[in-house]
Amino acid sequence: MENFSGRTVHALKQDVLAKILTLNLTAILVWVAQWMTTRLYQERRRGYQVNFANALSKMKDNVVRLLSLEPPPGLLERLLCAMALEVEAIRPDRSFPRNIKSTKPKRFHPNYKRCR
Repeated sequence: MENFSGRTVHALKQDVLAKILTLNLTAILVWVAQWMTTRLYQERRRGYQVNFANALSKMKDNVVRLLSLEPPPGLLERLLCAMALEVEAIRPDRSFPRNIKSTKPKRFHPNYKRCR
Protein backbone atom coordinates (compact mmCIF):
# COMPACT_ATOMS: atom_id res chain seq x y z
CA MET A 1 0.00 0.00 0.00
CA GLU A 2 2.86 2.34 0.75
CA ASN A 3 4.30 1.92 -2.74
CA PHE A 4 0.95 2.80 -4.31
CA SER A 5 0.59 6.03 -2.33
CA GLY A 6 4.17 7.00 -3.21
CA ARG A 7 3.35 6.67 -6.90
CA THR A 8 0.16 8.66 -6.42
CA VAL A 9 1.98 11.48 -4.67
CA HIS A 10 4.62 11.48 -7.41
CA ALA A 11 1.92 11.66 -10.08
CA LEU A 12 0.22 14.55 -8.30
CA LYS A 13 3.51 16.42 -8.04
CA GLN A 14 4.11 15.90 -11.76
CA ASP A 15 0.62 17.15 -12.55
CA VAL A 16 1.05 20.29 -10.45
CA LEU A 17 4.48 21.01 -11.92
CA ALA A 18 3.15 20.50 -15.46
CA LYS A 19 0.36 22.99 -14.78
CA ILE A 20 2.80 25.53 -13.36
CA LEU A 21 5.08 25.11 -16.38
CA THR A 22 2.15 25.57 -18.76
CA LEU A 23 0.97 28.68 -16.91
CA ASN A 24 4.47 30.18 -16.95
CA LEU A 25 4.97 29.50 -20.66
CA THR A 26 1.53 30.95 -21.38
CA ALA A 27 2.30 34.08 -19.35
CA ILE A 28 5.50 34.63 -21.34
CA LEU A 29 3.74 34.22 -24.68
CA VAL A 30 0.81 36.40 -23.57
CA TRP A 31 3.29 39.12 -22.65
CA VAL A 32 4.66 39.08 -26.22
CA ALA A 33 1.17 38.75 -27.71
CA GLN A 34 0.02 41.74 -25.65
CA TRP A 35 2.79 43.82 -27.20
CA MET A 36 1.54 42.70 -30.64
CA THR A 37 -2.07 43.46 -29.67
CA THR A 38 -1.16 46.95 -28.53
CA ARG A 39 0.43 47.62 -31.91
CA LEU A 40 -2.46 46.06 -33.87
CA TYR A 41 -5.26 47.90 -32.09
CA GLN A 42 -3.63 51.25 -31.34
CA GLU A 43 -5.98 53.06 -33.76
CA ARG A 44 -9.12 51.86 -31.99
CA ARG A 45 -11.04 53.78 -29.40
CA ARG A 46 -10.58 51.30 -26.55
CA GLY A 47 -7.56 49.44 -25.32
CA TYR A 48 -7.50 45.67 -25.79
CA GLN A 49 -5.91 42.91 -23.80
CA VAL A 50 -5.19 39.29 -24.65
CA ASN A 51 -7.77 36.84 -23.33
CA PHE A 52 -5.66 34.71 -20.97
CA ALA A 53 -8.22 31.88 -20.74
CA ASN A 54 -8.17 31.40 -24.52
CA ALA A 55 -4.39 31.67 -24.60
CA LEU A 56 -4.10 29.00 -21.90
CA SER A 57 -6.44 26.75 -23.86
CA LYS A 58 -4.31 27.13 -26.98
CA MET A 59 -1.15 26.48 -24.99
CA LYS A 60 -2.55 23.31 -23.40
CA ASP A 61 -3.18 21.92 -26.87
CA ASN A 62 0.39 22.66 -28.03
CA VAL A 63 2.72 22.57 -25.00
CA VAL A 64 3.95 19.04 -25.72
CA ARG A 65 4.69 19.95 -29.34
CA LEU A 66 6.58 23.06 -28.23
CA LEU A 67 8.75 21.09 -25.81
CA SER A 68 9.52 18.23 -28.19
CA LEU A 69 12.99 17.85 -29.67
CA GLU A 70 11.84 19.01 -33.09
CA PRO A 71 8.81 21.30 -32.79
CA PRO A 72 6.88 21.92 -36.02
CA PRO A 73 8.27 24.92 -37.88
CA GLY A 74 6.29 28.09 -37.29
CA LEU A 75 4.32 26.69 -34.34
CA LEU A 76 5.45 29.41 -31.94
CA GLU A 77 4.61 32.16 -34.43
CA ARG A 78 1.16 30.68 -35.10
CA LEU A 79 0.49 30.45 -31.37
CA LEU A 80 1.52 34.08 -30.83
CA CYS A 81 -0.64 35.31 -33.69
CA ALA A 82 -3.63 33.30 -32.46
CA MET A 83 -3.20 34.71 -28.96
CA ALA A 84 -2.82 38.26 -30.25
CA LEU A 85 -6.07 37.99 -32.19
CA GLU A 86 -8.13 36.65 -29.25
CA VAL A 87 -8.61 39.91 -27.37
CA GLU A 88 -11.14 41.58 -25.14
CA ALA A 89 -11.81 45.29 -24.76
CA ILE A 90 -10.68 47.04 -21.60
CA ARG A 91 -13.70 48.91 -20.25
CA PRO A 92 -12.69 51.30 -17.47
CA ASP A 93 -15.20 52.26 -14.78
CA ARG A 94 -17.36 49.27 -15.53
CA SER A 95 -18.51 47.59 -12.40
CA PHE A 96 -21.83 45.90 -11.91
CA PRO A 97 -22.88 43.94 -8.85
CA ARG A 98 -22.46 40.23 -9.35
CA ASN A 99 -25.37 37.88 -9.05
CA ILE A 100 -24.33 35.72 -6.14
CA LYS A 101 -26.00 32.33 -6.15
CA SER A 102 -27.84 31.30 -3.06
CA THR A 103 -26.01 28.97 -0.70
CA LYS A 104 -29.34 27.44 0.30
CA PRO A 105 -29.45 23.88 -1.01
CA LYS A 106 -32.02 23.09 -3.65
CA ARG A 107 -34.87 20.78 -2.87
CA PHE A 108 -33.70 18.00 -5.19
CA HIS A 109 -30.34 17.03 -6.60
CA PRO A 110 -30.53 17.57 -10.39
CA ASN A 111 -30.22 13.83 -11.05
CA TYR A 112 -33.21 13.08 -8.82
CA LYS A 113 -35.40 15.96 -9.90
CA ARG A 114 -38.99 15.01 -10.59
CA CYS A 115 -40.23 15.25 -14.15
CA ARG A 116 -43.38 17.24 -14.78
